[in-house]
Amino acid sequence: MKLTTSIPYVTFKEKDNILLIKFTKNKSISLIMAKEIVMERARLQLDRELPILCDARKIKYVDKAARDYFANEGSLFIKALAILAEPPIANILARHYLETYKPAIPTKIFAKKSEAWAFLKNTLNDKNQ
Repeated sequence: MKLTTSIPYVTFKEKDNILLIKFTKNKSISLIMAKEIVMERARLQLDRELPILCDARKIKYVDKAARDYFANEGSLFIKALAILAEPPIANILARHYLETYKPAIPTKIFAKKSEAWAFLKNTLNDKNQ
């Protein structure tokens, strides 16, 4: 199934059984936004567990309540998470998230989309065997 949809802060696109979540430019994410993002993602996934490629390169800030929500309720139905974080701010936010929340699912930070995609494909292949 291929799908594409968006809400004001993110675009969702499924390709090859991987869900790409791309944040819009220079957004600061609040708890209200995080809840809306997770609700839309869950609606799209229809209770299917999928690997997620989160393009966080354009995020300016994620408040603590939103980070907590993403780490707990927001991690449901995720097989693996690749965070694309290039600029210094996005990379610092992503590393802080990994160090603070220590996700139970395979999670890595990447500067290159191709490497993130390969990580998710390998994770997908490993879980299908």
